[in-house]
Amino acid sequence: MGLLETELKEIRQDIKHFRAKKITEEEVQTLIAMYSQTEKRMRLMLQAMALAAKHGKPHLTRMVRSNLIGDGTVIDLSPEELEEEKVLCKLSNKHMTRAECIDFSGSKDNFDNCQGCSVGLECKRLLVGDPLYTA
Repeated sequence: MGLLETELKEIRQDIKHFRAKKITEEEVQTLIAMYSQTEKRMRLMLQAMALAAKHGKPHLTRMVRSNLIGDGTVIDLSPEELEEEKVLCKLSNKHMTRAECIDFSGSKDNFDNCQGCSVGLECKRLLVGDPLYTA
């Protein structure tokens, strides 16, 4: 799941919690301030990528060298966040967490069908380390 999708999902969840009186108005104000800062940075990143697309690879290379943007993952997730990050299962065509993907692909019913799946292999690499077998 992309960063924008994740942020929107979190905001919707926070709205539900606020309506259910699970979080206070003060906590909501703090969340709004944090989401505002995240939104500003995402907007800058999108503008930088649009400029790079418009002006080509040399411009993108200069932005990476100047450390304005990175050349890979934008956000370094903690191990807990990696487990909870959602991925799209190619077999079931459903979103599931990386941890659920490993459980799903390791079950006796799905093992043969999931073996060699690029999503599953990436989940195993991130959460468990290098797989013991090669795909």
